[in-house]
Amino acid sequence: MKPFLCIDISKNKKNDEQNGKEFVVKTISAATAQSLDKVAEEVAKVEKKRALPLPLTIVQFVCAIIGFAVFRGILRSDVSMSQAYSNAPEVFWVGGAAWLCFGLLFLYGRHRNKKTSESEETIVTESRADNMCQSVYMELGVPSNAVDVDIITFSYKMKKDTPRPVAIGLSNTPYKNFSYSVYTENGNLCIVDMTNKYCIPANEIKGIRTVKKSMLVPMWNKNIGYNEDAYKQYKITCNNNGLFLKKYHILDIEHNSEKWAIYFPNYELPFFEYITGLKAE
Repeated sequence: MKPFLCIDISKNKKNDEQNGKEFVVKTISAATAQSLDKVAEEVAKVEKKRALPLPLTIVQFVCAIIGFAVFRGILRSDVSMSQAYSNAPEVFWVGGAAWLCFGLLFLYGRHRNKKTSESEETIVTESRADNMCQSVYMELGVPSNAVDVDIITFSYKMKKDTPRPVAIGLSNTPYKNFSYSVYTENGNLCIVDMTNKYCIPANEIKGIRTVKKSMLVPMWNKNIGYNEDAYKQYKITCNNNGLFLKKYHILDIEHNSEKWAIYFPNYELPFFEYITGLKAE
């Protein structure tokens, strides 16, 4: 089984080519790709200005570790708080200083992000990125009624004909939930990223499976919160590592006698059931 838009690193750890070229029906021109790369560089520069510089990020992380360790040690001590302070006042001061430093860096980070977000450079860059996105979609023929849908991608190794997701680098999860434009054209399922238009014939879509296993994904791409309105029912939880999903789903496809699978989060199930006319098993 081949997972759609995922990367097979079974034989080559450096492979970066996504599965799915068999379904590509249209690709942006070289000129558009060059313009897209330029805009992406501008966006990356702005995003870098939003975040704390790496040295301060490291200091903040170390302060959090120290502060947490001191707090945990105090809670686990067998003596009263006043006695613990009398025994080792320097520990309290170190812990307090660590949390103070962490808090100040957190506030500075928020201020830096807000200032960057409101700057003319950011506004202009975001406008260019939006215009570039529209140009790409026009070139690929994406209709106005296309829906932004999250699809799960990952790198994997094959074991006994089964893809096993692998976390890359320092990532704490192998999964990514990127947003794609999805719609139907002549009854076929179309999926568009910023480079290609993929088309999956309706007669090759076989069903929707439910996988009752939790999954950690890094981001939330919707305009409303993960715990608001229609998304409340999925009981998604969040921490500094990302969002925890209680289950996910797989859209099964058979193309040229080969089995394919599109992985998607549980909160996208209503859309896939609607657009395919299938019910999850």
